[in-house]
Amino acid sequence: MADFSDISLKFAHTKCFGEEPQGFGTIKPFNIIIGRNNSGKSTLLDLFPNLTHHKMNLEAKLFRSPTEPPKPCITMTLTEELIGKGFQSNIRSGIYGGRFSNDFDFGNRILKGKRATFAYSPGSGRQFNCIELTDMDEVPLPVVQHHQDRLFEEISKCFQNPFGGLTFHRISPDRSLEAEEDGPSKVMGNGDGATNEIQRFLNKAHLPRELVSVGLLTQLNQIFAPEAWFEQILARQLESNKWEIYLEEARKGLIPLSSSGHGLQTVILVLVHTMLKSHGEDLGRHIFGFEELENNLHPALFRRLLSYLKSLAISSGATFFLTTHSHVAIDMFRRDEDAQIIHVTHDGEEAKCRTLTTYVEHGDVLDDLDVRASDVLQSNCVIWVEGPTDRIYLNHWIEIASQGSLEEGVHYQCVIYGGRLLSHLSGANPETDADQAIKMLRLNRRACVVIDSDKRKRTARINDTKKRIRDEIESMDGIAWITSCKEIENYLRPEVVKQAWSLPKTPIYNEFDDVFDSIDDVKAGEGKRARDNKMRLAERAIQHITVENWTYLDLEPRLSKLCEYIRTCNNIRE
Repeated sequence: MADFSDISLKFAHTKCFGEEPQGFGTIKPFNIIIGRNNSGKSTLLDLFPNLTHHKMNLEAKLFRSPTEPPKPCITMTLTEELIGKGFQSNIRSGIYGGRFSNDFDFGNRILKGKRATFAYSPGSGRQFNCIELTDMDEVPLPVVQHHQDRLFEEISKCFQNPFGGLTFHRISPDRSLEAEEDGPSKVMGNGDGATNEIQRFLNKAHLPRELVSVGLLTQLNQIFAPEAWFEQILARQLESNKWEIYLEEARKGLIPLSSSGHGLQTVILVLVHTMLKSHGEDLGRHIFGFEELENNLHPALFRRLLSYLKSLAISSGATFFLTTHSHVAIDMFRRDEDAQIIHVTHDGEEAKCRTLTTYVEHGDVLDDLDVRASDVLQSNCVIWVEGPTDRIYLNHWIEIASQGSLEEGVHYQCVIYGGRLLSHLSGANPETDADQAIKMLRLNRRACVVIDSDKRKRTARINDTKKRIRDEIESMDGIAWITSCKEIENYLRPEVVKQAWSLPKTPIYNEFDDVFDSIDDVKAGEGKRARDNKMRLAERAIQHITVENWTYLDLEPRLSKLCEYIRTCNNIRE
């Protein structure tokens, strides 16, 4: 499995990129390259066919100017293994000073752990030469003053191309699948050869037929369901001797793939590259560069295709680079630790790259793509809660109830309204409600609200404000959860409170008792201290709330309904 987490890859003098190297400060399993059309996204993929070969052969179309060849720059950490390639233990040249027993001793003690940048240098005797070393101030001054060229020469010998020998797959923005004659395996980025590749697996005895008839078909259905479901996939030879791929749907019969929509052809081409072309090989030795997969795909289908690729990257160790001008990728991966988003811009003279790290930077991309703030970068579901402690408890319960599949900031967002401010909110239709109250649905039309009932006995009435908010939210198909107990803390089992607040014995309370008064009954003064430090109680309590003990009162059915609603808002099938 190739590990590129330590690698920086940038390009200078390459098509739209100028003198300053641009590209990837690091490489993650899933790399999204986003920007406007003609901004330079594809250029970041153009050199991979050269990088994966042991000898580079750059085409003229990659040159920014006829006199300056493209210059890929690779930065890596110098390890003991790499240092051993350039600094010999059986040589003591003397130029590094007398305190080192040999050249390798110098390299290992002074250079190990430092970052070195190697640039493509055709005609220099080797393909890549060292052009930069971090922390030069730690290198002995005499070496820097008198032998820096020799030092960089030795470091250049340490270079090992991290991409050499890997397999690079590319899918072009313009692609289609047509009927084809039988022939050797050769799938191209525009889709040529894909039909032949599928029929070979279905018809050739030395290839596993079930990889297509079961594996590819199953994955295709997982991506397309519920919009479509394919019963089988077949290869049939036409009178012209060309092979055509057919997909069978219930009540539709056999449909030729070449006559199907380009969205379906795109998904199948992706599966050909990820399942058939790499059959029997370690996917960790494969790099995939797919361009504008969103073309002709519905956003929901595009999300499912991205989910498949991301899952494959993590499970197999493959590395993906995807160019896109769709905001869907931002929505899916802006908080994903195994993914990064590279924003490519072009000022009319040259292209620049920036790795997005902040919310503001993600917003800049949306401006660049002319996506309005009302379209994306809002959570698919907003849950209004009374205070910050409610948010802590709710997030923890959702994590348990959904088995970790739902996450705040990705699938929903909690918004704090403050208990006494509830009367200033309105959950009614913001287009028809003329009231001056704050319109909850203006923030997000998919809204839930969690409200403490504040009831001190079962027969107590819910006040009019809470009932109004409940009725308004539910009339708009949202969820209004008024606690069946006094307040959110009553959903804590007494033994959890005992552990969280380190009480000498378990407090006794029912759903309408004041939990903090019950703590005082166990140990005087501790209830007031816990009431004044509700955040601390919450942070401690969730450490003791587990899968085994979280269900209490009506918490489980409430959370089940809430999680189902969040999934619906995110178009997720459980």
